[in-house]
Amino acid sequence: MMSSSAERGKQKDSSDPRGATRSRLEEAMAKLGLTEEEAVPLVLDDVEVGKKPKWMLARKVLYRNQFHIQTIASALRPAWGNPRGLDFRSVGENTFVAENTFVAEFESQRDRGRVRDGSPWHVSKNAVILEEFVECMQPSELKFDKLQLWVRVLNLPFNLRTPDWGKAIAKQIDKNSAQVVFDLVGGFLREESPWM
Repeated sequence: MMSSSAERGKQKDSSDPRGATRSRLEEAMAKLGLTEEEAVPLVLDDVEVGKKPKWMLARKVLYRNQFHIQTIASALRPAWGNPRGLDFRSVGENTFVAENTFVAEFESQRDRGRVRDGSPWHVSKNAVILEEFVECMQPSELKFDKLQLWVRVLNLPFNLRTPDWGKAIAKQIDKNSAQVVFDLVGGFLREESPWM
């Protein structure tokens, strides 16, 4: 005896929560009694051929009250060196994304990389968390769960002020440490942890 595709999908996807949700959705759609014309799915090709690429980063300011997008832009634009073509857009007004979330669009990949790698940034002493962003992402896909930091190791003994020891110490702090810098005047090690 042949089973319907919905029943096979239910059996196959019962352990997968997305599969279970999908099968419930398929059952609900079957109960609607749609005509063939109404049942045709909407398919959009959101890739525009020949369009200039956009270099974007999503950002969130960690603060309990809401900042206006102009406040954020006026604080970060000069800190980022006033890159040409920089545009800020707020994305925090919908239910999927928290307040103080915005997208910064850069004219060049180099400017975006410089800003991304120059973290940590702040607005009025409130941390700004970075997230890679592609224009076709949904707002619910943004996860602001990692903050890039610099760590200072003070009073470092003279025999440990070498690049090899610096890397070994940095790896003890964070396995993914990106950069180690010695301040020979201050006598401390400065280590960049990319996404803690």
